[in-house]
Amino acid sequence: MQIVRYVNPRFGEVEIRPNTQGPFIFESISGLQSSGTIMRVTRPAGMDGGLFHGLMVADREITLTMHIKGVDREDMYKHRERLIKVLSPSYSARGRQGQLWYENDHGRWWIPAVVSQGPIVAGSRKGNYQTVQIVFYCADPDFRMPHPVRTRQAFIEGGFEFPLEIPHETEPEPGITFGVRGYRAIIDITGDRPTPIEIEITGPADTPKVTNNRTGEFIEISQALAEGDTLTINTERGKKRAYITDTDGIERNAMGWITAESTWFQLEPGENELEYTSGDDTTTATSVITAWPRLSGV
Repeated sequence: MQIVRYVNPRFGEVEIRPNTQGPFIFESISGLQSSGTIMRVTRPAGMDGGLFHGLMVADREITLTMHIKGVDREDMYKHRERLIKVLSPSYSARGRQGQLWYENDHGRWWIPAVVSQGPIVAGSRKGNYQTVQIVFYCADPDFRMPHPVRTRQAFIEGGFEFPLEIPHETEPEPGITFGVRGYRAIIDITGDRPTPIEIEITGPADTPKVTNNRTGEFIEISQALAEGDTLTINTERGKKRAYITDTDGIERNAMGWITAESTWFQLEPGENELEYTSGDDTTTATSVITAWPRLSGV
């Protein structure tokens, strides 16, 4: 069984099922497989072949063929009008995208999409029965899992250690270890594509920093968070944001406080260990990380 549901930027929606009762009946869909690629190649003069520098995943189009069915012709026209309203391109005129959901016997996924064409007539009308096609354009070709992975970074490495002999400060490991305060989390990315993250850190904190221990990349803010302030960072390409929300709900742009050495990193498929530090071991800040695992096709 295959089901398609489109939610437009104003949250109007339509669902197409393989249901002969109508009013919207699924027939077929294409463009769900792996997206095409764009090769990055240079061809120096006088050299055989070329130099391969990598590749990029191309955008995608998804074409849906469906039927509109009414109890009579008037009813069919009424449902067609409703379909056209939900799929109106005016909702995306300012760059907003809807969500195209696809479900089959194996699972359920969604992808950001806009309606680039349709519904257009794809065959002659037969009584109260009309076949149409809809083309969805997906600038970002990655499918998302239906639910995000969300984890709260928790306190680690506590306890006390009392050696019988306290090494002198000139020794390799001087003094007594009373434990280390830090926050770590393991996020397992079950998809096959790099995945951006959203980080929410609630203060107090002196210099909030999140490090990807798998790659060594980090993102750091050179601005203190007061008690109750929330720092939100989104590393999605094209939608990068960093802002601080105070206890009164007022937002301040924090992009200028991102340190020059920071990287807007994404998580790789598999396990990723993230570590949070606050710059002050006496604080009790909390950190929540959210990620939507991504797939190159379904």
